[in-house]
Amino acid sequence: MSDLVKRYTSSVFFDKRMWQADIQGSLAHAEMLAAQGIIGASDLADIQKGMAQITREIEAGEFEWKLDLEDVHLNIEARLTQIVGDAGKRLHTGRSRNDQVATDVRLWLRGEIDLIEGLLSELQLSLVEVAEQNVEVILPGFTHLQVAQPVSFAHHLLAYVEMFRRDADRMRDVKKRVNILPLGSAALAGTTYPLDRERVAKTLGMDGVSQNSLDGVSDRDFAIEFTAAASLCMVHVSRLSEELIIWMSQNFGFIRIADRFTTGSSIMPQKKNPDVPELARGKTGRVVGHLMGLITLMKGQPLAYNKDNQEDKEPLFDTVDTLKDTLRIFAEMIGGQIDPATGKKNGGITVNAANMRAAALKGYATATDLADYLAKKGLPFRDAHETVAHAVKLAQQKGVDLAELPLAELQAFNPNIEQDVFEALSLEGSLNARNTLGARRPRRCASRSQTIAHGWLESRVRRVLSMSVSRRRILSLSLAASAAAHAPWGLAQSNKSLRLLVGFPPGGGTDAIARVLADKLKDELGEPVIVDNRPGAGGQIAAQLLRTSPADGSTLFVTHDHTISILPQVVKKPGFDPDRDFVAVGGFANFVNCFAVSAATPAKNFGDYLSWVREQGHGKSAVGIPAPASTPEFLVQLLARRYQLDLLAAPYRGSAPMIADMLGHQIPAGIGSVQDFLENHRAGKLRVLAVLGGARQAALPDVPTFAELGLKGFEDLPYYGIYAPSGTPAAFIARFSRALEKVVAMRDVRAQLTAMGINVEYLSPAQLAARERAYTQVWKKIIRESGFQPQ
Repeated sequence: MSDLVKRYTSSVFFDKRMWQADIQGSLAHAEMLAAQGIIGASDLADIQKGMAQITREIEAGEFEWKLDLEDVHLNIEARLTQIVGDAGKRLHTGRSRNDQVATDVRLWLRGEIDLIEGLLSELQLSLVEVAEQNVEVILPGFTHLQVAQPVSFAHHLLAYVEMFRRDADRMRDVKKRVNILPLGSAALAGTTYPLDRERVAKTLGMDGVSQNSLDGVSDRDFAIEFTAAASLCMVHVSRLSEELIIWMSQNFGFIRIADRFTTGSSIMPQKKNPDVPELARGKTGRVVGHLMGLITLMKGQPLAYNKDNQEDKEPLFDTVDTLKDTLRIFAEMIGGQIDPATGKKNGGITVNAANMRAAALKGYATATDLADYLAKKGLPFRDAHETVAHAVKLAQQKGVDLAELPLAELQAFNPNIEQDVFEALSLEGSLNARNTLGARRPRRCASRSQTIAHGWLESRVRRVLSMSVSRRRILSLSLAASAAAHAPWGLAQSNKSLRLLVGFPPGGGTDAIARVLADKLKDELGEPVIVDNRPGAGGQIAAQLLRTSPADGSTLFVTHDHTISILPQVVKKPGFDPDRDFVAVGGFANFVNCFAVSAATPAKNFGDYLSWVREQGHGKSAVGIPAPASTPEFLVQLLARRYQLDLLAAPYRGSAPMIADMLGHQIPAGIGSVQDFLENHRAGKLRVLAVLGGARQAALPDVPTFAELGLKGFEDLPYYGIYAPSGTPAAFIARFSRALEKVVAMRDVRAQLTAMGINVEYLSPAQLAARERAYTQVWKKIIRESGFQPQ
């Protein structure tokens, strides 16, 4: 084959991004083959060892991707065979590249959908935060781009929150059809080997297996569906972009976008161009084009697999990249970025309330309110409509607003008009008169959906819990760690970087803490320290990655009690054993969970909250929790038993979407760490009513502990610690622990961590291990008494 044809038919340089999914699927397939007696246990062990080495090579940038081997799948299989010999050749037993490719794309896309859901939540939260700051700000609402009626700026922004909520719902719905396993369909007609496809699906956390082998290898509906959902999401971004562009123009002057999201002109020095919104508007066409391309790709294909399907990946990959980048940038552009030094956001959009109000006073925006006023006086609305049209004509002739016409002139149109008409004609009167569900009244914007329908809430909780359980199973068959000896830690490794794994999303509390430490550790250790976010399943994915990382001091894991002490007890197959797989390197803090309520909940203290819940009388009262089977969930159970309340723990995937719902008054209360709630508590957007632990917190000196309130059982504080793979040289652990102790003692580090709401406390490796053992025993008792069954 000529080099030209090789380049034309190869996909390796764009599909190599799926290498993790390929290894994950291959390991699950190999485990099943061994369980079925199709390959031997020694072959499985060799395959696991080889895949562990390949993982390290790819992560280190040492893996050689070869054009001759065409794609990611053949490249990995060839390297595996090179490492372990015939065992690598046996891996492909019972499968074809057709079903292998289809499986890898689904696994990869499933993970990307999870990330997109998180980014949608971040964008919604940014919109909610800006809306809450501008509830009383009035701007003109438009139809046909003509002034129609005054609306609250908050109400306007919350319309986009609804759009992005639907986008998140669509992503969740698409994932149901993405998360189906085609592996085992082979080339097109199945296989003669006794495969256990359901076992592989369960191992990979997939919801089922494809029911027709022909369809299994050739189906790309899921990719089209995802791209359609992504296109609609980008359309919503584009609509928002158009408004931002208009609002920041000199003719409107409603908002200002931070300089880092705009550019100047090469010739006109006064220009400040909204490049980011304009590019997002343009990139929407790009994503919609990918949708059209995928539909066209599939329209003429006979069953089953055809080489045409290689062309599904580039548009799919680009759609994912474009959507993720756009959502991430828009969340920052609208809501601002968190300053690690202060823990506060800055740099979001700046609102010019005066210009918005001035614009709302133009165009007779309260004309409909005058018609409604007359209709309430007994005049038929159609007659009232005609009467107001004459009043508007007079106001136009005089060059004044309706509210500026004298009472006598207004009474000339209808004698029933009285002095109170001027309240109806004011902008505030117009907004406050709208009090129907979904309307624009400022108070309704501020307290939207304070009480959620019980049936809707329970169905939502079930859905979120189901997703969380599914994610617990992700990567349940982790890569086996290589038994090969590793080079001892020493000066020869000083040219390498140290990776700090974080099992939670960028921008969250653990991520912010890790970055504060990394910034100082690099100086103490004399080498680069990189924070590597591997979010998912409460830290489970990062923990599994640590287990398969080399024990040479190149990779550490920054985490807390949930991953180490709790998760292994509530998940049947976590994919790691902290006692066997990890070694404590050092601790640096403990953190405190707290109970908070939304600003719309009429509770100034915990006693008020108890009374409020009892007065509701409409079913279960929801309490948000960042993750299922966590400290907050068991605390909800304890609160319900102790105070005889009908509480429902509503699990989310992380603190950000939970707090977004609390700020949007979708849920009345929530439990999370102090750092999750602290900023909004200080801003008066949420109220922290109680904290766990045996002492009040410096960041919240006026907030009582649950122990003070008479609730016992949670006095022991959760911990933050750093772990290394078992077998890591003692010399490295000692060196890193000394560096960590110095960093934790630094005044600026302590100030930053304290500002995040955590208690700074250095723990030696031995002290951290002891704390972990003690806390694990506490949780064994709590879990046993709660009756919780591992899932």
